[in-house]
Amino acid sequence: MRLQLRKECLEVRLQRRVPHRQQRQRSRQRVVPAQSPADPLQGLPEPAGLAPHEVAHRAAQLQPLVVTGQQRMCQVVHRAHPPGGCGQRTLAAVIIVCMNPSALPTDPASFPGQTASFMLDGPAGKLETISEVAAPVTARRGVAVICHPHPLQGGTMHNKVVTMIERALRESGLDTIRFNFRGTGKSDGAYDDGRGEGDDLAAVAAWVRRVRPGDALWLAGFSFGSYVSIANAVRLHADALISIAPPVGRWAFETLDLPSSCPWLIVQGEDDEVVEPQAVFDWVDTLEQKPELVRMPETSHFFHRRLMDLRGAIKHAVRDWLPPRRP
Repeated sequence: MRLQLRKECLEVRLQRRVPHRQQRQRSRQRVVPAQSPADPLQGLPEPAGLAPHEVAHRAAQLQPLVVTGQQRMCQVVHRAHPPGGCGQRTLAAVIIVCMNPSALPTDPASFPGQTASFMLDGPAGKLETISEVAAPVTARRGVAVICHPHPLQGGTMHNKVVTMIERALRESGLDTIRFNFRGTGKSDGAYDDGRGEGDDLAAVAAWVRRVRPGDALWLAGFSFGSYVSIANAVRLHADALISIAPPVGRWAFETLDLPSSCPWLIVQGEDDEVVEPQAVFDWVDTLEQKPELVRMPETSHFFHRRLMDLRGAIKHAVRDWLPPRRP
């Protein structure tokens, strides 16, 4: 009798545990390689819901992109192997979240009034572009064009540092434009060692000038993108320049025609493992027109765990440079 009762109790316990185990299995995050279906959100798994501090902690140098989505929400994540080498489990970190941006025709005749994705005509073909607008209560008469890191090293306009720069400037009141250089994402063409990428930036800036003729034009960039924006700031008559981790020592900064009148912010992490921080500091010391330099201690090239600090540094530095409020 006792044996029979123990057996029945064990069966009841197992039946109670099964639903919880199934629930845990259903709640696990699923990640799938990015594809290009007709509807990029159709048939995708549950979103990767990471807290902001987990994003900063887990994110690493951009690797092949992964897309997940739910209820028309698009989350772009990337894969990064934890310390210890290959073969270990993949970590996912959210880079950008947006509610189904409107798809517009090539070269729209006006600046979109909401988040939108579209193609612009560039010197090597179409350039994949995303525009975002500042909240009406903070909107200023200016547009910031933001350049991404090196395309051959995984850099795109969805890079987490690029999207944080965009957020900081948009929260400051500027409308923003991010775009993929030639040969990156859906943009036509092929990598051109910084020369053609400068022409891509010029094409985007020309479109901004055409649709917003009275607005200030700000240029910003991260890593390779900061080199491209610095190299073209004078010829594009930039009204302000923001350079995050400029790759001094990797590119010929000493030959560039540098801006002498527009406000200029440089942010450099002191523990940068890609760009030599001291090379950046020494280069700044040689400049006749000194930019505002923000040195961030205990900060790596990709601003792991310091993304919100980067956001604050940008917003604090540019608040006195902002153009007039938009009517």
